[in-house]
Amino acid sequence: MKKIQLLSLILFGILNTAFSQKSEDNNLHLLLYKGMTLEGKMIELVPGEYVVILTTDGHEIKVPDRKIKRYYYSQDDQDLRTEMTPGHGAYHFKESGFYQYSTLGVIMNTVSNAEGGTVGFEMSISAGHQWSRWVGAGLGAGVDFYRSGASEMSFPLFAEVRGYFFSRPSTPYYLVRSGYGFASANESRINAAKGGWMFNPAVGWRLGDGRGLKMTLDVGLHFQHAGFDYSQGEEQSDVDIVYKRLSMRLGFLF
Repeated sequence: MKKIQLLSLILFGILNTAFSQKSEDNNLHLLLYKGMTLEGKMIELVPGEYVVILTTDGHEIKVPDRKIKRYYYSQDDQDLRTEMTPGHGAYHFKESGFYQYSTLGVIMNTVSNAEGGTVGFEMSISAGHQWSRWVGAGLGAGVDFYRSGASEMSFPLFAEVRGYFFSRPSTPYYLVRSGYGFASANESRINAAKGGWMFNPAVGWRLGDGRGLKMTLDVGLHFQHAGFDYSQGEEQSDVDIVYKRLSMRLGFLF
């Protein structure tokens, strides 16, 4: 419906230009999200993508549809409209400020044995500050189950950096986490466990219009260093391992 309104408004402006004796006074006004206003003649329109405008000082500017907050036409200093939003749907995402983020996901291995399968699970929560769309940083904690049938677990504490690639409701993003994971020794045959460094880069997609809860989907690589001291009867073994896993997560961003 908004795209139909945008096309109707543009057609209205074109008709005014064709029949007005002072067509040079028929101007398109674009009000952008960052507080700027552009005024001039429309040169090209691709609905839902961009508008090319010739400004009053003679410059051609291509404006992406997602950056336009409102627009209207004027003629002979008369306002011909009620302000309207562009056809793509408004972009409301808060690009700076405090954020909270929670995830649920799976961590997948390519090896299976009698003590555990190829799929583990993970949960995490983090909070931080977004300085701009491109850069935000925070701290978080989680729990990782590396084998669904075994007790090899880690409790990571981490710092994270995140950013979003486009100023639109749905956009790809990056996320990098790094920290220390505390290993668990909660099985009777594990005498001791020690943790180590953790590293988790990921890329994903943010969904939603930016108001309230947003959902995310991401895929990444999960690395965790840990050590376990196993014993069974008189046998004892020390295992030093670096988990290398593929992670897939569903996230909830506030």
